[in-house]
Amino acid sequence: AVFYYSTSILDGVLDNPEFATILIGSVNVLFTYIALILMDSCRRKTLLLWSFGGMFCSNIALSLSRIGIIAPGISLVAVNAYVAFFEIGVGPIVWLIVAEMFEARHVTLVMILCSQVGWIFNFLVSLLFPSMIQLLGDYTFIPFAIALASGFIFTWTRLPETHGRNPKVS
Repeated sequence: AVFYYSTSILDGVLDNPEFATILIGSVNVLFTYIALILMDSCRRKTLLLWSFGGMFCSNIALSLSRIGIIAPGISLVAVNAYVAFFEIGVGPIVWLIVAEMFEARHVTLVMILCSQVGWIFNFLVSLLFPSMIQLLGDYTFIPFAIALASGFIFTWTRLPETHGRNPKVS
């Protein structure tokens, strides 16, 4: 939702919300390069936990800003932090983990399935977000925060570490 609706999310925060969209895109590109460095030197699970945790905190800050508890300008910081944390973990790491968790003969099928699930949820978020804004108003990002907290808990308790593993060839 942040990528698709950043202009409307930040409307009223800046005189020119299109500038915010350009800034968000720049943060996205920058942290993609940072992720390239981190993925080779850090553990996958650690990066995912930082990613989920940072995105969760960013979501809460965005919600508090929209509700009026903290300054509206924090929305811009929160959205950019959300994008940065996405790019160091949740964005790229899932593709590495899939390749490292399964035997080489299963990787293609699992990647296809994971990609399809990801695009289905991407489609649903882009389709339903305007309705969520109408229904939940300034509390729109709370369901996303709940999903991120769930991802954090799952990663911490159930996801195996795959850093340094080589896929088994059979």
